[in-house]
Amino acid sequence: MIAGELTVDGQTRTFALRLPDGGSGEIPLLLALHGNQPGVTGQIMSDWTTFDQQADAWGFAIGYPDGVGGCWADGRGVTTADEAGVDDVAFLRAIIDWSAGRYGTPPDRAVVTGISNGAFMAHRMGIEAGDQVAVIAAVAGGLPERLRGVPPTHAVSAMLIHGTADTISPIDGGY
Repeated sequence: MIAGELTVDGQTRTFALRLPDGGSGEIPLLLALHGNQPGVTGQIMSDWTTFDQQADAWGFAIGYPDGVGGCWADGRGVTTADEAGVDDVAFLRAIIDWSAGRYGTPPDRAVVTGISNGAFMAHRMGIEAGDQVAVIAAVAGGLPERLRGVPPTHAVSAMLIHGTADTISPIDGGY
């Protein structure tokens, strides 16, 4: 695991990047975004998923960014990161650029996945950073209401997973 640190809008932001074992050539980049939980970091996505093993099996790099205060400014206006005016789109764009510059991952074909607050943020990246994001995969989080009328600048493929019995992030929307 490679520890990364970037300064975005005057704020030091952290993340981890894992390269695949034996990967060579152009390696795709996947960013895995955690849900909203105070104090949580991207490490939780490594701990709770099999992304590391999948990265080795399929030959892709995986980034585990850390949200400010354990959350993302996903555009809904309900997280502490949103309230603080954090620019998470710029942060995630910077990780994509950093990885492309250092490890040759394509700067225009990243995959962004997330759960809950991370899923809402993945939707936001698909709309606002479609020039860098080719695919989003959102689990238990929808398109923020504020972004419903915003036309995307690029086509972005999406895989959406959401249960009808979800009471924390209802499939019909709301808080």
